[in-house]
Amino acid sequence: MVFDSSLDNSNTEESNDIDFFADKTNLETENIFVESDSSIDQDKSLLFIEDQEIPKKEVIEAQNSQDDIIELVNSGEIELDSSIKKGNYGEMITDRHYEKNGYDRISLDRVTDIADSSHQGLDGVYQNKENNSDYRVVESKFGSSTLSVLSNGTPQMSEPYISDRLESAVGTKKYIDIMMNGYTSELSNIDIDGNISICELNENGEIIN
Repeated sequence: MVFDSSLDNSNTEESNDIDFFADKTNLETENIFVESDSSIDQDKSLLFIEDQEIPKKEVIEAQNSQDDIIELVNSGEIELDSSIKKGNYGEMITDRHYEKNGYDRISLDRVTDIADSSHQGLDGVYQNKENNSDYRVVESKFGSSTLSVLSNGTPQMSEPYISDRLESAVGTKKYIDIMMNGYTSELSNIDIDGNISICELNENGEIIN
């Protein structure tokens, strides 16, 4: 067989032209997709609540602040003369109870001021240090206070109540992990002497045990 070099050069030039246009098309296509992906990512980021990791130093400072306030209340130096103070004292007792029993508080908005009236939403969300899939969503009540029912009929600490507030409490990534692994909802009751008792709740916000 005779090899025709002229035919080969022609084919090579045609092939190069095709390759050039193919490469150019691919490059333009890639640029289109990159720009599109970038805009999608930007839009997506608006849908996510930023996950915040609280520095360990700040956690320790907050824990120390809570311990100091609890001690002052227990000694009588701080009087629980308002419902806000009673509620905040209860939340502090609850935080320290879970943290001393192997859990990290992962929800933001920790109460460190006995007179703070700005705290809203879920009282506390905690994650087991040794079992990362063990989450507790907790409502604290002081004295004779009980779980309430919202004006729209939703019981406090029911599944719809928690779902509406959980993501804003812990951030999107942690929220997804909690919803994948599940959680235990609990009611923390604190008496006037600072003693705490924990009851598990069902999906309707009712006490199980």
